[in-house]
Amino acid sequence: MSLVVGHNQSALNIQRQLFSVTNRLDQSFERLSSGFRINSAADDAAGLQIADRLQSDVISSRQVVRNLNDGISYAQIAEGALDEVNTAAQRMRQLAVQAQNGIHSDSDRLALDKEFQQLKSEIDRIAYETEAFGRHPLLSPATLLFADNSPDNVTLGSGQQIINNLPFSGSGNDFYFIPADSENIRFTFDSYSLDDDIHLFTTSGEHLAGVEVPAVGDPLADFNWQDLGLDLSNIDTAFLTTGNGFDAGASYDASNINGANAVGTTVTYSGDGDLDNDGRIFTGETDVEVITLTGTTNQDIILAVSGQSSGSSYKGRISWDRLGGVASAAIQEAELADENPEEDVKITTSAAINGPQDYHEIAKTPATAADLGLTGLSLSSQQQAEVALNALSGAIDDIGEKRAGYGAVQNAMQSNLRNLSIHAENTRAAQSQIRDTNYASETASLARNQIIQ
Repeated sequence: MSLVVGHNQSALNIQRQLFSVTNRLDQSFERLSSGFRINSAADDAAGLQIADRLQSDVISSRQVVRNLNDGISYAQIAEGALDEVNTAAQRMRQLAVQAQNGIHSDSDRLALDKEFQQLKSEIDRIAYETEAFGRHPLLSPATLLFADNSPDNVTLGSGQQIINNLPFSGSGNDFYFIPADSENIRFTFDSYSLDDDIHLFTTSGEHLAGVEVPAVGDPLADFNWQDLGLDLSNIDTAFLTTGNGFDAGASYDASNINGANAVGTTVTYSGDGDLDNDGRIFTGETDVEVITLTGTTNQDIILAVSGQSSGSSYKGRISWDRLGGVASAAIQEAELADENPEEDVKITTSAAINGPQDYHEIAKTPATAADLGLTGLSLSSQQQAEVALNALSGAIDDIGEKRAGYGAVQNAMQSNLRNLSIHAENTRAAQSQIRDTNYASETASLARNQIIQ
């Protein structure tokens, strides 16, 4: 064996081995103190990348679980409010059935109507006051957009408040003023099997649609005009008056009655069914009349109801796209949809890395009295109670459908929650296998290296 003076090879070897053992001891201490097998990219570059991706998935999944719980709470709040709306509607229907009974007097029905109207107001109160996470699930975007100034809630004449495309009741002679620049108007009228009629006039007295006013003594005159005692001799002074919305000096003119075109629109008229001219509608006749104006009106017009002299009741419905140049709520809502902050709620279903993002969509369920078709209803007469009964039957079906939607989405989110919980658990276990310290192995390595050191 040679003798070396310049270098101590054994000492260098011992120094190298000691350095290596010290590094392993440092790594063991780091792993045991942190609980992680991988504390830096140098420990396991590929493992660190995989573990971080799995960790991101776990964190995101836990947040999605919280999101889903929020979504379930939102649906529960909305469904609970609809339950109360349903209770009110069921009671209103019970009152309508009671008022429909012929044994009750008008004063009895007025007493029933007081509770009926109060319950209808309660439905609106519930809809407006139900709020979850700053949202109003029982209000339509249009309701939020227009608040108490909806373009669909107007007074068109006769003091009658009209809701766009919702039924209302009236009696006797009524006049509904339609301003110029109105678009696509439809008036539907049901006389409850009596010969009440509807007519379309200009404010100057031009008769555009309806049944023509008869000449004096005409034996074939329509019963309705006969019953009211109106003919060409007195129509101007008794019907086309300023009190009814016509211009001063308005004069009757039927030269274009039931023509295809008038006031800038296409006009259609149908429904005067009193073929027997006896004042009542029988088999083969119809008591529903419809006037439709397609296009935009170029002048003011009046829709007139000529009720029988006994003041018989009727049911009407008026719809429009624009009224006096003002778009309906539906049109304005569509135009402003991109700016409307309260759309349907979307709850995330997952947050997988590089995966598609899916949602549980919770649709808004408007449930004001107007949304449920309950505006304008009353129990003041037997016929109006019948209208209310039919409307409430539809409203209760609508409420049930809305509640079923909330129940279905809650069940879907609960299933999603269970799946995500399992997913997060298994993903965390996989990440642990890669990144966490194996204490049995690491303590054995620590003891070995300490002995060697």
